[in-house]
Amino acid sequence: MTEASPQSPLPLPRLPANETERLAALRRYKILDTPPEAAFDRITRLAAKLFDMPIALISLVDESRAWFKSCVGFGASEVPRDDTLCSFAVLTDEPLIIPDARL
Repeated sequence: MTEASPQSPLPLPRLPANETERLAALRRYKILDTPPEAAFDRITRLAAKLFDMPIALISLVDESRAWFKSCVGFGASEVPRDDTLCSFAVLTDEPLIIPDARL
């Protein structure tokens, strides 16, 4: 990891070792920038309810952004990749657990 950028308080993550393959797989799904789908929306609503959280997202990370296929309690449809915790999640196959994401 490197230091935080002036625009973001998050430290900038490195790229995952499998970045090329990961992005190719993401493109094969042809899911980026598609309309909302009820099945995904049910999952995010359930996640927010089960964990008693005001925000739940299903996000997909491409070269420059985290795009939200579904979201509850969050008004944006995407954020810059460097400004999201999702850019850290793609670095591992293990669950990324963040007890408190408030800045």
